[in-house]
Amino acid sequence: MKLYRALLAVLLSAVSGVGAAQYPPGDQPIRLVVPFTPGSGTDIAARLLAEALTPALKRPVIVDNRAGALGTIGTAFVAKSPPDGFTLVMVGGTGIVSAPFVFPSLAYDPVRDLEPVYFVASSPLALLVAADAPEKSFSDLIGTAKVQPGKLTYAAHNITNRLAMEVIKQSMGVDLVYVAYKSMPQALTDIAAGRVTAMFNDLSGSSQFMAAGKVRPLALMKRTRSQRVPDVPTVYELGYQGHEVINWTGLFVPKGTPREIVDRLAREIRTIAERPQLKERFESLGLELNQGGTPEALAKFVQSDIDAMGPIIRKLGISP
Repeated sequence: MKLYRALLAVLLSAVSGVGAAQYPPGDQPIRLVVPFTPGSGTDIAARLLAEALTPALKRPVIVDNRAGALGTIGTAFVAKSPPDGFTLVMVGGTGIVSAPFVFPSLAYDPVRDLEPVYFVASSPLALLVAADAPEKSFSDLIGTAKVQPGKLTYAAHNITNRLAMEVIKQSMGVDLVYVAYKSMPQALTDIAAGRVTAMFNDLSGSSQFMAAGKVRPLALMKRTRSQRVPDVPTVYELGYQGHEVINWTGLFVPKGTPREIVDRLAREIRTIAERPQLKERFESLGLELNQGGTPEALAKFVQSDIDAMGPIIRKLGISP
């Protein structure tokens, strides 16, 4: 009996190894869906990843932009695709965490219909004001908001950036009036001109305005300081103790994708992420490449984000 079990274990191990080695079989290219327009932070990260994965998987990894409805159109496409490892999606907080609370008839359930593979990258959010704004620090901004509630304003062009300010308002007991924007450049332009007091925006998208001296970061929504702007304190250093809100992007596949495929993808990305050249390319774009990630770590992060952000989104009544 012991010999039988040993032989069975060896056979199963061999079969598993063959299955993993054969992925992806044939010459079919792998489609990496980006549910946003070309040139977005997620798109840039996806193209860097696709370029590195192509030789690793020995098959073309082609980026397919399917933008619309806050990233839900492309994400839904992948969620309903065959779970064979040939259709992946690179998506973050909007399509995974916010969408179920924003869209009453969402075509997919992020937890039920998608399998987490790897937390790829993040970009910390910076609290920005005009370069010549009277608020010279985070404490100045909070102090003014407390003394003059409702006087200061904040811009946001997406749900994540709005949530960052809302959790600060809730934690610090202040009131800043929300001003909606359709695009990041428009919002940053009005911040630089002083037409709106402040905004949270990711470092990657704010770099040009910061380099030109048009806006100034007061603090980062981050638990540790960024090597890119080491002199900028974090909101945690300055009294905030709530949930960390970041711009992040991860890789997902349709639920039901064989575990050996999920593990193979995660393993290849872990190996790729250790390359200094790729890490430097991500950092040059203001993106922090995650090293050592696992499917389980991404799943845990997603659930934590849903649990923290869901009640706030409901309270705000955010609609598409």
